[in-house]
Amino acid sequence: MPELVELLNDHGRNLFRLLYRVTLREDISEDLMQELFLKLNASEGFHSATNPLAYARQSALHLAFDWRRDRIKFSGTELLDDEVTDELPTPLDRLVESEQIQAVLDAMVGLSPRNCELLTMHFIQQESYETLATESGKTPHQIRGLCHKALVQLRELLTETSRETNRGGKP
Repeated sequence: MPELVELLNDHGRNLFRLLYRVTLREDISEDLMQELFLKLNASEGFHSATNPLAYARQSALHLAFDWRRDRIKFSGTELLDDEVTDELPTPLDRLVESEQIQAVLDAMVGLSPRNCELLTMHFIQQESYETLATESGKTPHQIRGLCHKALVQLRELLTETSRETNRGGKP
């Protein structure tokens, strides 16, 4: 339990930001943060992990993308969040930005867990290739290649979704 309290004190704010960036909802991020720490407390994997922060971030990503996947599956509607869109100058710009973010995050649900985690950590959390390499036991060059392949796969998913939408089909 002391290591969990230390993790919360040192990295709780960053874990919350990660959850918020994936869900785009503060209320959901708060709920997922509580669920994350309950799961970590009960997890043998967390207590025996060589890098507890990496384990916690991976668990947070799984929770956030599971929430997004369930939300898409059950509602079939776009998720909009006024807080995220307040930073843009015009209502039209805010709508376009919100729809683009939604499309990318929704498409990321279709990626493998490893690719989803890599893209989230590098492009959303702004982690360097070197940091990701250290956490995963790979070289920065390998991480760069894996991120490139994940981006190619994400572009393909976004293209597929765009084609289905243009044909009038459900994405």
